Amino acid sequence: MPALWLCLSTPTLLLDTLASDAGDQPARALVEHHGPRRWVHSANREAREVGVRTGQAVSTALARVPHLQLIAHDAERERQQLEGLALWAWQFSSQLSLLPPTALLLEVGGSLKLFGDLDRLLAAVSSGLEALGYRHRCGLAPTPLAARLAVRCDLPPVLDAAALDTVLSALPVQQLDLPTATLRALQQCGIRQTGALLALPRDALARRFDPACCDYLDRLRGQAADPRPRFSPPRRFDQRLDLLQEIDNTAALGFPLKRLVDTLGAQLTGRDCGVSSVRLTLGHPREPDSELHVRLLEASGNATHLLHVARTQLEQLQLPEPVRALRLRCDRFEAVARGGDDLFHHPGRSAVERRSAIEHLRARLGEDAVYQVETVDDNRPECAWRAHLDNPASAGAEPVRWPPRPLWLIDPPEPAPAGLTLESGPERLESGWWGGQCQDGRPAPDMRRDYYIAHDSTGLRYWVFQRRDAPRDWYVHGRFG
Repeated sequence: MPALWLCLSTPTLLLDTLASDAGDQPARALVEHHGPRRWVHSANREAREVGVRTGQAVSTALARVPHLQLIAHDAERERQQLEGLALWAWQFSSQLSLLPPTALLLEVGGSLKLFGDLDRLLAAVSSGLEALGYRHRCGLAPTPLAARLAVRCDLPPVLDAAALDTVLSALPVQQLDLPTATLRALQQCGIRQTGALLALPRDALARRFDPACCDYLDRLRGQAADPRPRFSPPRRFDQRLDLLQEIDNTAALGFPLKRLVDTLGAQLTGRDCGVSSVRLTLGHPREPDSELHVRLLEASGNATHLLHVARTQLEQLQLPEPVRALRLRCDRFEAVARGGDDLFHHPGRSAVERRSAIEHLRARLGEDAVYQVETVDDNRPECAWRAHLDNPASAGAEPVRWPPRPLWLIDPPEPAPAGLTLESGPERLESGWWGGQCQDGRPAPDMRRDYYIAHDSTGLRYWVFQRRDAPRDWYVHGRFG
């Protein structure tokens, strides 16, 4: 497949990043200082619609829009957000370059088979950016320079080199990324359209103008190589998102959290891996940061599922004070198990649904409220099991096999009701004389007992025992379902 470059421009990247939701925003502008005066660096759509322009004096902008929200421009923060956007875009192409301050270049010709066709790929890019709240423009061309030019000049998509020359010929030379002196010289020579510039003999062009002009035109048309530094995502995920205003309820944190999780999910898609735990930190203006540890039963690359679990856990958190920033961290990426299905059935689906239900219950009720049980080779009922938050260590081992045991143990044992009929037994348990602890940390009982299974007149079944040192007394230690 011939090379095809997509340029993504997000001119209000920092303003969009600071927004707390994807809906319409109040009029806002980034401000920078030039000596003693302040100028508008960029403005969002709502501000531009009422007359705020880039390069405008702040005093003029406020005269037009008294309620305009002014935010100091931070170049370092803008660079960090562009890298965060690159992490998200990496799911569409691993051949990706940054175009500071607010644009990305992606080679998407090699990704068309993965997404089906160009229309589907572009739809996925646009819908993803809109869901994250980023306003953007796209340019598509066979070369990186032409794709960048297509965004700036609002050119239609150009898919091959033959069509590129036709589109470029109609452009004014002033739109080209040439030095100011070269553009002025071209104007003085009467060359105002790019088509006229391309028609000049190359030797004459090189002699008359800067040699860099020929080099630029060759790279623009794909007649010379144009290597680009490739963006490489880090081996761990650590992204921070500062909010434009403090948020005092967890429900309103859902949108900025989605931005972070979707960025992580895109990186997982690009790496074909998953995560089993992430840490979410909520920054407060004065109080210590709040932290949530979001854990999954098994490594997953599904961002939608991870977001749902994180949101559910976040809803249970009591905020000590409003939140000013969010930070999502993951120190380790893990391989994801790929289950195969046959032609008619989905044998792995029930296990996936079961894990998902457990993760959602933990997120809502607390991590220690839902656990798995592992048998232990100890014949004392109180010590024959232990709880595991993760998959039991003995999941693949041969389970310990005991005689019938009730699921419901009574602690402490109760005197048995009258009129019970014995069904089976005895099973003699004589243990615990060496001490030890139960799975919950309590001292294990010193047991010398004979156990039986019994039932009453209604059919309810009991697990009863007699103590060896008091054989006349009967006790109930459990009930069968």
